[in-house]
Amino acid sequence: MKLIDDIRGFTLTEVTIAMAILSVAITGAAATFITLSRLHQKTIAIQEIQQESRFVVESIERDIANSSNVYTREMTLGVPDDGDPSNDMLVIESGIIDRQEIRYTIETDAGRRRPYRQLCTTVTNGAGLCTGQAKAPMTSSDIFLVSGQFTKYTSAQTGTGAGLVALSMTFEKNSNLTREDPYFSAYQVNSAVSVMD
Repeated sequence: MKLIDDIRGFTLTEVTIAMAILSVAITGAAATFITLSRLHQKTIAIQEIQQESRFVVESIERDIANSSNVYTREMTLGVPDDGDPSNDMLVIESGIIDRQEIRYTIETDAGRRRPYRQLCTTVTNGAGLCTGQAKAPMTSSDIFLVSGQFTKYTSAQTGTGAGLVALSMTFEKNSNLTREDPYFSAYQVNSAVSVMD
């Protein structure tokens, strides 16, 4: 009878090297998964921001197209213009006989700035009082404005036969990421709509 004494197992060095290679492979796979997951989250966030910002701008453009008069003024009636368009309200008048206004404002809500829309069905001339719908936010609670302004230019300022309303807004999605993070999501929208003076 012959004894088998040539049976060999793995040495400690071989096991250590195999574990090191396996650890590197698992770490690389995990890092790739985390990166792809964060990129997917950023893509979803950008799509949400773009969709909501398009809704805001298209709503304003549609209301301007159906207007009889468009102007900007300070949000507080009777306060002189401070020269900062980010504090202004965009007022869109429609209706010749029954005057209605649509007011767009940018206001702070829970520490975040958001665009608001209000339909005024009865406007008391001179007093600027509005009865109608309450102000309604135009974006979901996790989409907010970093900056935004409405600016009205007259035909004399544009050098053309028509005035212009310029909209400039930068939207962000509320997240726990800092602006320096490569996965942070923001989207800027600029639009210009021709209006009659």
